[in-house]
Amino acid sequence: MTPTDTGRMIVNPGPWDNPPRKWVAGDEDGAINLSIIVDGLGARESLIRLHRGEPLDDHDLALFGVVNFQAFLMTYEPVVALLRAPRRPQLHPAVFELMPVLADDPPSP
Repeated sequence: MTPTDTGRMIVNPGPWDNPPRKWVAGDEDGAINLSIIVDGLGARESLIRLHRGEPLDDHDLALFGVVNFQAFLMTYEPVVALLRAPRRPQLHPAVFELMPVLADDPPSP
């Protein structure tokens, strides 16, 4: 922690304090945390549309951007940019792996 001119302490966690956390398949804490994020954002319907291959709008893409960023913060994995065409986002590996669980939907055929 670093003191500032105002006397407040700035917490600056670095790689020594928080080593990179690799995503682990079947990580129950990750599934729960991502599910909370998806529900909190109201992104579940968008995730279901993506999972089923249905058309996505700008609001869906914006929600996926936030979900991707939150997944990045949880795992320190690189966030992959949204693809231009055919407007299908490339989700963070943690979100992609948990998509059937988060969308409460069986996998697409």
